[in-house]
Amino acid sequence: MSLVRQHNPLGNVIIRQLGDAGGPRSDWTADEINNLITWAAVAPRNIHRNLAATGTVTTGLDNLHSFSLPANSLQADGDYLRVRYGGTFATNDSDKRIQINFDGQVVNNSTLFDIDSGSWLYDIIYARVSSTSVRASVVFMWGNINRDGGGTVGGNGAFSGSLVTVTVANLNNNAVTLLVQGESNASVGTGTDDVVQNLSIIELTQQ
Repeated sequence: MSLVRQHNPLGNVIIRQLGDAGGPRSDWTADEINNLITWAAVAPRNIHRNLAATGTVTTGLDNLHSFSLPANSLQADGDYLRVRYGGTFATNDSDKRIQINFDGQVVNNSTLFDIDSGSWLYDIIYARVSSTSVRASVVFMWGNINRDGGGTVGGNGAFSGSLVTVTVANLNNNAVTLLVQGESNASVGTGTDDVVQNLSIIELTQQ
């Protein structure tokens, strides 16, 4: 729905004598406030942003960005989160991996992949199916994929999507953690900062 005025102009009540204004009519004021509440309830709103650069430390899975979603944020079936994650890969020949987790459940695991440079992005929707289940729609893009004039597809990159439903703690009563992890096999160097996350934006839409 769009946000529009219910009463325009929001008139004043005339009291005592002509020209005395007693403020807006109380019923009209209530209408305007109720309209704002209704609009805000179904409008997406930002609940988290993180632009700090956090990278892998050595080999093995390392935690990158994390966010604790307060209990009852996804309070009704159909409420959902829209999430954008992003970051960069070090320029080297180490294989790299990104894992996306919701309340300790893996919603996407790239496995180790030969990516030698560039950036990465994830667009995710987490939708409440029930108080203990969430459906995750995940689309990700790694590096660069291109097509030359001869029709050959090239570039050191990946593009994929997935849809999974995971069982989680009761969303009405428990905070749940959204976590991104990265890994490098460190065939070159130590693995430090081979995968870096520097963007997390999370928006919540409730009914």
